[in-house]
Order: sequence, then C-alpha cells, then structure tokens
Amino acid sequence: MLRRLASSRSRLRALCAAALDAVEIPVMLAEPEGEHRIIYENPAAKALFAQHAAELNEGLRGADVRDALGQSIHRFHRNPRAVEAVLERLRQTHETHAARIELGGRTLETHVRVVRDGDRVLGYLAHWFDRTAELDAAARSAREARESRDRLAHGVAQIAAALEELRASAHEVATASAVLRETSTTVSEAANHGDGAVERVISAVEVMSERIRSTAQALSALAERAQSLDGVASAIGGIADQTNLLALNAAIEASRAGAAGRGFAVVADEVRQLAGRASELAREIAAGIGEVRGGVRDAVNVIEAGLEESARSVELGETARGAVGSILEGTEGVQRRIEEIATAMSQQQEAVEEIARRLHDVVQASSLDGEQSASRQSTTARDRFRVGQRER
Repeated sequence: MLRRLASSRSRLRALCAAALDAVEIPVMLAEPEGEHRIIYENPAAKALFAQHAAELNEGLRGADVRDALGQSIHRFHRNPRAVEAVLERLRQTHETHAARIELGGRTLETHVRVVRDGDRVLGYLAHWFDRTAELDAAARSAREARESRDRLAHGVAQIAAALEELRASAHEVATASAVLRETSTTVSEAANHGDGAVERVISAVEVMSERIRSTAQALSALAERAQSLDGVASAIGGIADQTNLLALNAAIEASRAGAAGRGFAVVADEVRQLAGRASELAREIAAGIGEVRGGVRDAVNVIEAGLEESARSVELGETARGAVGSILEGTEGVQRRIEEIATAMSQQQEAVEEIARRLHDVVQASSLDGEQSASRQSTTARDRFRVGQRER
C-alpha cells in the first residue's frame, strides 16, 4: 500500500510538474487520500500567496499560505467535513467544484477537479483566480453608477424645480394675458362707443353750423332790408321837410291874405305840425333802423365767429375720430398680440409638461438601468463564483 502510494506520488509529480510550472494561473495538487496534503504548487500559486500572504492569513487559523506545500488542505478550511464531502462527490462524478473563498481582504475563485488515470484517482487539482480587483472594480463601478444616478436625479430635480417655476411663470403670464385681453376688449368697446359719440358730435356740430350759417344769411338779408328801410325813412324825412317848408310858405301867404287867408293859415299850421311830427318820426325810424343794422352787424359778427368755432370743432372732432380710430387699431393689434402670447404660453406650458415627463422617464430609465446593471453584476458574480458554495 505504501509502495503504491509513493509510486502514485512520484508519477503524479513527474507528469504534471513540468506542464503546470508554465501555467500562468495559480495551480495546486493534493494527494487523493488521507489528509490530502498539498504535494505541488506552481510558481504562479507561490507568487500569489507570497504577494498577499498578510491578507490571506488573516482568515486562517494560524496557518501560513506561504508554507502550504506539504500541509493538509484542511488547515486552510473551517469545515473539513464539508470539504471531505465535496471531494467524495468529485470522486464519484466527473464534475468540477467551483467556489468563492474569502480570506482577509481577498476574494479567490477556486476550481477543483479530480485527476484520474483511468478509473484510478491520482489526486486533486485546484486552480485559483484572484477576483479581488475585479470585484472592487465592479463595486466601484456600481458605486459610481449610483453616484451618477444620484447626480442625475439631483440635476433633474433642479431642472424640474426650474421647470415648475417656469410653468408657474407661464401660468401667471397666461392669467395676466387673460386680464389684459379683457381690459383691451373693454377699451375697444369704449373706443367704439367714443367713436360713435364723436361721430354724433361732429354731425350735431355740422347741423348747428348749417343752421348758424342759415341764420347768418337771414340776418344779412335783414340787414339789407333794414338798409332799404333806412332809405325809405330818409325819403320820408325829406318829404316831411318839404311838407314843412310848403306849410311855412302857405302860412306866409295866408298872413298876407289877411282875414281871407286866416283859415288857410290854420290848415297850413296843422300841416306844418304834421310834417314836423313826420320828420321827427322819420328820424326816430332812421335811428331805430341804425340800431337794428348795428345789432344785425354784431349778430353777424358773432355768428361768423361761431361758424369759425364750429369749423374748428368739426376739425377737432375729425382729429378725435382719427385718434379714436388709431386707438381701435392699436387695441386690435394689442388683442392679436395678447392672443399670440396666450397661445405661446399655452404651448410653453405643454412643452414644460412634456419636458418634465421626459425627465421623469429619464430618471426612471436610469434607475432601472442601474438596478438591472447591479442585478447583472450580482448574477455574474453568483454564476462565476457559485456563491451558494462559498467556503472559508
């Protein structure tokens, strides 16, 4: 039995040492029975254990990975019975056992399989991968992804706050536009009423001007008639003076006739008195006609001044009507601009809401991608390291 075991060891070493020394991954061989002592380490395994001895030894019970050669593999495991069960299962099957081993601050991925010579078990071959850097990189990547998502969420929150302020401002502008539109409509209606009032005032002033003009024409005709009456009054005065002169001459002739002309003298005196009275009335009529002519002249002057004022009033009314028309045009332009602003604000609110929805979708997609990425990394780690078969 001892000879056969020694022969197996010699043969195993002879066959594997030369090939395994050139392998770049850490490889170890353990004997098939007994304490399963480590009978071979390739240079890559020695280098790994030497480089990280301090970290690896922290998880061991006083063992030193640098002195693993010749030691039982059970010294490097906490549960020898579980290890024996795994080795026995491997002897019965052709499977490869994979597990993650954490020692200190290092994480090693180990793969164990049986070395056979036909049906005879020559030993157990184990090789390792140091996955510490890979796991640290994955954790760092996940952490950076979380930080990136957090920054994105923070930035999106700030943008969302700004968008909310913009939406509120747009709502305020829309409200102000509605109020301004109502005010503009009121101003437009008032301007329309004002335009109608100005039109009525202009029409009334024109009618009044026409009447004043007709009155001026009538007064002018009255002045001409008064002037003709003045001639009549002058003629009457002249006739009265002639009559008075004739009556005086008749009185003189009657006095010369003596008693025979006394009755004629009385008649002549009466005629003279009537002529005097007619002359006085003619003068009074002339004075009255003069006063009438003066009054008519003053009235015509006042009417002409009124006509000038009426003309200016009409001009001012036309100017006012033009101003009201400009107000109406301006009000219509303001209303159009207000409608454009209201439409733009409505479109802006829709755009803000759409941007908010897109940002929400971006955040949701980013969170989902991060969760899926973390899940993929976790699944990859479980699949690669067979986490359910962890050993220490």
